[in-house]
Amino acid sequence: TAAPAQEETEVAMARHAATGRALCEVLDLAQPGLEAVRQCADAGDYTGAMAAYRDRVVELAASLDLGEPPGFWLWGATKAEDLLKDGVVATAQYGEFNRVTRYTLGLPGQVEWNKVPEDGYDVVLRDVATMHWVGRLAEAYRRTHDPAYLKAFLGYWDDFARNWFPAHTDLLRQGGRIRWDHQPHVQTSINWASKSKLYFAWRLDNLFSWLPVAIAASPEQAKAALDPAQLANLVLHVARFEVPGAVRGLESVGTPNQFVHCALGLLKTSLLLQDLRDGPVWTETAVARMQWYLDSSGYLADGSDME
Repeated sequence: TAAPAQEETEVAMARHAATGRALCEVLDLAQPGLEAVRQCADAGDYTGAMAAYRDRVVELAASLDLGEPPGFWLWGATKAEDLLKDGVVATAQYGEFNRVTRYTLGLPGQVEWNKVPEDGYDVVLRDVATMHWVGRLAEAYRRTHDPAYLKAFLGYWDDFARNWFPAHTDLLRQGGRIRWDHQPHVQTSINWASKSKLYFAWRLDNLFSWLPVAIAASPEQAKAALDPAQLANLVLHVARFEVPGAVRGLESVGTPNQFVHCALGLLKTSLLLQDLRDGPVWTETAVARMQWYLDSSGYLADGSDME
């Protein structure tokens, strides 16, 4: 049994180092503020580089004022205490807001992303990916300063970054559809979670609104609570999947409120991840697309939105 255990440890260490190396490759290590990250990277110490970058993100987040975070949409029924202890989430039902579905999604590292609640409300297969419910943990941390909430917040995002898309792709491959709702457009809408600009907007806005707010509640405690490897993995996921999805969403207006939300989410992302090589480009894209919207058709002469 010792040999397999040692082999697992070596694989985990190699994966850890690969995450750190990949993080350093997407960072602009010449940026002021990344001196400690660059020093570790030059020495081949990628564990140290991830820890130094975690500290840099904390310092940046504490200096940003991005306003009050968004609400929780249908997932406001989720209780932070239940999520922390038992992995239980709760959502009002789409189109029937007075009805609430509560089910066990799982704890970080054990989340069942394709789980259908016992009451059959399978619209969660689409809407759990908004990640609205995770904000309840950041809200609780801001209120209580209990680091367990902040650790769980990042833990769920890390689980999402690692495991949601493969599970979602599997579901689509099997012909996944929503059966709870009889509206044709809802029944075939599971792929919105990975295709719609609204879902990219929701995820980016939720993550890059709540994370800075939570960090600002106690920056020094955040440095101890936030796992560097989880944060690095999440940043890589955002750079590789979420941002490209948002940028594609901004190629055309579609639904105006979704376009504006997508630009806002991308802008917030670019401010906290400004040390990435592509960070300044993301800022320029968000601002340019929003300016184009305003100049072309977004707002009427009296200041009202066209929608």
